[in-house]
Amino acid sequence: VFSLATAQIMWSYAVRRDLLPDEYFKFILRCGPITSDMLFEVQRRSENGLEALSAAWFNHDCGSIPLKIANTFTHTAKTVVPVYMVVYGAPSIAFHPMRVLRSPVSSVVRVVSNALRSATMLSTLCGSFMAMVFAHRLWLKPAREPRLAYWIIGFFSGLAVMLEPKKRRAELALFAFPRMMDSLFHALLPSRLAGRHRAAFRVGNGSEVGVFAICSAVVLSHYRHEPDCVTGWLNTTLKHLLADTAWDKDMREFNMRQVNQLHVDSNGGETPTTISSPRGSC
Repeated sequence: VFSLATAQIMWSYAVRRDLLPDEYFKFILRCGPITSDMLFEVQRRSENGLEALSAAWFNHDCGSIPLKIANTFTHTAKTVVPVYMVVYGAPSIAFHPMRVLRSPVSSVVRVVSNALRSATMLSTLCGSFMAMVFAHRLWLKPAREPRLAYWIIGFFSGLAVMLEPKKRRAELALFAFPRMMDSLFHALLPSRLAGRHRAAFRVGNGSEVGVFAICSAVVLSHYRHEPDCVTGWLNTTLKHLLADTAWDKDMREFNMRQVNQLHVDSNGGETPTTISSPRGSC
C-alpha cells in the first residue's frame, strides 16, 4: 500500500504538480531528489511530448552520477532528522515524563535511533528514486520525456519502507494512502473540470473540520467498541487523553464483564469467580 501511494505521489510531484496541495508539494520539494527548476523542465517536456532529458542534465550541478545520488541521500537526511527527532521525542516527554527522568540516557538513545532509522528510510526512498531516474535514462534512452516511468520508479523507491518495523510501516501506509487517493481522484477528473473548477473539489473552506470530526468519531467509536483496531501511537495517545475519565472506567468495566462471561461459559454456566477491575469488582 505504501509503495502504491508513493508511486502516485512521486508521479504527481514529477509531472503533475497541480495534483498536490501547495504545502505538501513544498515539503517534498525540500526533501526530494529533483529541484524546482528541474521539475519545471520535466513537466514542460512531458506535457508537450518533447525530447527526453539526458542523465547528464539531471546531474549538471554535480558532474557525477554517484555524487548526485549521495548528495540527494545526505540532503534528505539533514532535512528530516530534526523533524523525526521531534516526532519521536515529543510523545516521550509528554506521555512518559517519569520514564524519561528515570532513564534519560536510554530514552535519548531510543529517540535518536528511531529518528535515524526513519530518516534513513526516507533518504533511501529519495536516493533510490534519483538512482532509478539515472538508470532509466542511461539504459533505456527514451526518445520522449516519459510520464509512466516516474510512477514505476516511485513504486520501487517506496519499498524503502521495509527499513521500518512492521508497526511503523502500517502507520506510514495509513498516512500516505489518503494523499494518494486525493491525487488519483483529481487526476481522473474530466478535463473540462481542470483549472479553477478543479479547486472546487478540493477539501477547503472549513470543510476540513467536518472531515476531522467524521474521522475522530470513527476512531473513538473503534477505541471504545473495538479497541484491538486502534494500535500504536494512536492507542497510546487516547489512553493518556481519556485516562481516569468516566468513559475509560466504563470501558474497563465492560471488558471485565466480558471476561466474566467467558469464565461462565468455560465453566458450563457456573457462577463465575469475581474478577477485580482496576476500579473495584464487577
